[in-house]
Amino acid sequence: MRVFICLTWLTLLTNVQSVPAWYKAPREAILATERRQSIGGMLTLTSEEEAVNKIIMAAKQTEINSAIYDHSNFIPAVHFFQGRHLMEQSKVFKIIQQMPKGAALHLHYGSITSNDWLVKNVTYRPDCYMCVKQKVITKTGFYVTPPSDKDCKWLRISAERAKSKDITEFDQWLYNNLTLTVDNPEVVYPNINVIWRRFEQYFKTVRGLLKNAPVMKDALYETLREFHVDGVQYLEIRIGLIRPYEVNGTTHDTTWFVETFRDVVNQFKQDYPDFSGAKLILAGRKVNSASAILQDVKVVTDLVKRFPDVILGYDLVQQEDVTHTLLYYISDLLYPESHSSNLPYFFHAGETDWLDIHDNNLIDAILLNTSRIGHGFAIPKHPEVMRLIKERNIPIEVNPISNQVLKLVSDLRNHPAAILISQDFPVCISSDDPAPWEALPLSHDFYMAFMALAASDDDLRVLKQLAINSMNFSGMTSQEKASALRLWETKWNSFLKHVLRSHTTPIVG
Repeated sequence: MRVFICLTWLTLLTNVQSVPAWYKAPREAILATERRQSIGGMLTLTSEEEAVNKIIMAAKQTEINSAIYDHSNFIPAVHFFQGRHLMEQSKVFKIIQQMPKGAALHLHYGSITSNDWLVKNVTYRPDCYMCVKQKVITKTGFYVTPPSDKDCKWLRISAERAKSKDITEFDQWLYNNLTLTVDNPEVVYPNINVIWRRFEQYFKTVRGLLKNAPVMKDALYETLREFHVDGVQYLEIRIGLIRPYEVNGTTHDTTWFVETFRDVVNQFKQDYPDFSGAKLILAGRKVNSASAILQDVKVVTDLVKRFPDVILGYDLVQQEDVTHTLLYYISDLLYPESHSSNLPYFFHAGETDWLDIHDNNLIDAILLNTSRIGHGFAIPKHPEVMRLIKERNIPIEVNPISNQVLKLVSDLRNHPAAILISQDFPVCISSDDPAPWEALPLSHDFYMAFMALAASDDDLRVLKQLAINSMNFSGMTSQEKASALRLWETKWNSFLKHVLRSHTTPIVG
């Protein structure tokens, strides 16, 4: 069968050579027009970029050609849990991993610090407890004396580790309680509601660790470090209006957290001068009451005024197709405008397969002047929404692996962002919640975008433009963007030289 397919493919290639010139010319014109219309299509590569382009495109075509003969080998077509290790052997991935990716604009605190660090660092700290029910960790926290809980048993982690016969095995058990990764995801997570319940449980499990004030400071710094190592120089992080706590039970208000976040970011920038910074988008939950969201809106409006260098605006989060719509909260979300105030919005919208009241969040997000759209998976189903997004240049934060893991799409070649990329919509790539599914901060998602969302002949231009987009579409000031782009260009030029040094001869396709 393999021989037959190869011969058929060769025959097709041979037949292409006999296409009449009068037919070939308009065909080539259509292809050229489509290339120009896609993201990065208008970029002109330097000679050094052209050389790197030959290397990465030879590797890309090798992977694609191999997958044509063996469909199961195409990594974006299989579940990330099953394809991740294959991806990490890919020559394309290894090049992308080295690439400066600019900014990550769609991230959630609580799911961006690696679980490995949580286990090996945080759970080794004094007074760290876990609440265990039927051998499953359901909650965590730091206590002088743990609370009484009839639903589960609070255990001091250090004591349980000391009692274990094998510390490595015990730590692996801790890790397994955090990760969503399994060998058979289609069996364990048969539908979107099942995976979302497990996803929400992840946040409940780690919340007690990451809300602890000393841990929060360290986790923020560690997050910046992990993203920096993965080629990210700027972050925008969504987080609720939390009250961090000390081990003695005292709590801090949101102002304390914002000031602490700013101090950590400034310290990291001082330690790593090639880092551009990080800012916050505060968020409410779409199961909360209208009065709670109105209170959020009032508080965040005030915080944006007080901390314009740190807080960008407000969002509403959670599983979209089973929670309240933006329209449900419309009076509350219009409050700033009706009171002559300004609150920028960064709404999740269209993160659903349904064509119903929930994906109409896209319409309300636009009417509420959202600064960006998170996910926007349903955008191509709404032609007028597409027109308005293009006309108003509203950036779309695309998170490929999240959309696959949370069961919006199985084969990423079918992701609707492919349509947006092919038409040069204002798209940027982010990773949403990389920690629970063991993804790198951004490299895995960039690989998926390059190999599945972009066309097979989309090349280094699309990678370059996506990185530039991420900074242009960020909430940085104009001056900060200019500085970040200059810094990124320096990193980009170093990346080109590194790839050329590493590949003295082009990879043979």
